[in-house]
Amino acid sequence: MSPTPAPDQFVRDLWYMPALAASLKPGQMRREMLLGEPVLLGRDHGGQLFALRDICPHRGVPLSAGRIKPDQTVECPYHGWRFRKDGVCGAIPSLAPGQDFDPEKIKVRSYPVREQDGLIWVYMAGKPGGAPKTEPPRPGVSHPTRWTETQTFRCGIDHAVIGLMDPVHAAYVHDHWWWKRTPRLKEKHYAPLPTGFVMTRHKPSKPAYSLLGDVETEITFELPSTRFEIVTGRLLGKAFRLVGMTVCTPRDG
Repeated sequence: MSPTPAPDQFVRDLWYMPALAASLKPGQMRREMLLGEPVLLGRDHGGQLFALRDICPHRGVPLSAGRIKPDQTVECPYHGWRFRKDGVCGAIPSLAPGQDFDPEKIKVRSYPVREQDGLIWVYMAGKPGGAPKTEPPRPGVSHPTRWTETQTFRCGIDHAVIGLMDPVHAAYVHDHWWWKRTPRLKEKHYAPLPTGFVMTRHKPSKPAYSLLGDVETEITFELPSTRFEIVTGRLLGKAFRLVGMTVCTPRDG
């Protein structure tokens, strides 16, 4: 098993998914380690998401150990420094009246963040302050009925992603009676995407799919670690579209 890459070896200028949207309630904050960086995920009292580097620039205390004030600023638990959602320091309570110092000169790194399809996405730029070059991956389903499952397991992220995107191993590893009858290779066709590839629409050979009737499937992989499988067909005389989305996220550096 390969180790998780060093922070400077991760693929950057892409979106990573650290949490389910439902796991973060209004007024809550949590600490996540993304690509070796401590990231504060927060949702203000109005429900708006934000993400900051989880280190107070004053004394290095985790800002996630503090609280979100009624004015929607994050208050450091050590000296009460307060930071806005854009990372700019809005107040230093210990400053004396009339003291000639502008708190807004102090800033903690902020990260672009999105909430879509029930997931939280954070953009990990190659350079601090880098603007997103893309948007988070989307399954292309409006108003879907969702079933979500999360798992945490010990594995190098490279191995996890290879298992997610590699089609060849399936014929030998996934050999249960309901998945593959016999290990055999089949020819598939691929097309490139800006940040990945797509295995073009085809009829799957897995017996499990027979439960859905006469179906076709299309599989897409997008960097850094998102896989879509879109199954279409007809069941009991009605057309259906089933979308599976799998995302791998490194939990620490």
